[in-house]
Amino acid sequence: MLNEKRDTDTKKIVFFCQAGADVVHILKEIDSILESDNNASIRIICLTTVLFDCFNYIELPSNVKLEYFRRIVPPIKKPWLKYKWIKIVDTCLRRYVLKEHVDKVYFTSVNSDPTSCYYIGICLKTGCDVLYLNHYDDIQAIIPLENLTFKESVKLQMTRYMTGLHFSIYRMGGRWNVLHFHYEDYPIQVLHPILNKETCKKYAYKVKMGDKKAVLVYSQPNRDHDLISDEEHDALFQELVARLKNKGYYVVLKGHPRLGVCPINVNQADEIIPKNLSAELIDLTVFDACYGFITIALSSSAKLGASSYSILPLMKDTKSKNYKDCVKFTNESSEGKMKFVTSWGDL
Repeated sequence: MLNEKRDTDTKKIVFFCQAGADVVHILKEIDSILESDNNASIRIICLTTVLFDCFNYIELPSNVKLEYFRRIVPPIKKPWLKYKWIKIVDTCLRRYVLKEHVDKVYFTSVNSDPTSCYYIGICLKTGCDVLYLNHYDDIQAIIPLENLTFKESVKLQMTRYMTGLHFSIYRMGGRWNVLHFHYEDYPIQVLHPILNKETCKKYAYKVKMGDKKAVLVYSQPNRDHDLISDEEHDALFQELVARLKNKGYYVVLKGHPRLGVCPINVNQADEIIPKNLSAELIDLTVFDACYGFITIALSSSAKLGASSYSILPLMKDTKSKNYKDCVKFTNESSEGKMKFVTSWGDL
């Protein structure tokens, strides 16, 4: 056992925050917990410094503590270091996460993050309740990959060996191969949180631009090179911002939490929101509309009721399977609320 039973009735709860889109769902769950038990002791474990910085923009309740704990990645290319790695992880988790008996542990994704899933496996051994906040893993179709390359097969077997957990490689959205943790094989409770407008409003970051008419552009470097070239991607974003400014809009950019904004837009922007702020926590009521290409952030703005437009149809090749998969993903992730810009005249 990594921790000892508590000698107090205070509930100890830990959240592992794995990505920016998790933030608003974690805040909603914390609000729900504190409504029924305002003495609960809650810690949010941020697995990147970007997430830690994001929470620092938020006024958290006094009994919610924030900590950074890095992902200590398994050395799958050096299997002889397995037990040294296990010892390091166990020691660090005991010191920084499992400081005392924990009643509940929450995590948010089972795909492409075997390190965090390994942490969850350790938490399961302590006897605490483990809950999976599945808010976006099911947005894209995901199916087992039957024919693995030699490299994929080795990666899978080494991940299983290192973690002792059940993983497979799945095909996500018809475009990506991901390591998938079989959470259903373990005593894990699954929750399906829904994006909550009141939570977003409560913790919202407000852009102050006076009485100017403004738009928000979710701008980021190209991440989908199988879909579109960097040159075409950047040209689309340059044209988008230029046209919006020509129409007299105050243009605010929000970049990817890790990668920032599309470099070509930097000198065009009137304002850039800190990249490490979760997009779901931006006050959208001050904007006439939101624009972007393919991103969960833009889909979230659509679900929150903001007029949201994807410029995806403006790319040159709209016949490919990748393009059709992206349109499907955008529709599904926005619950059918996304609008599409089919010509520059639509702006």
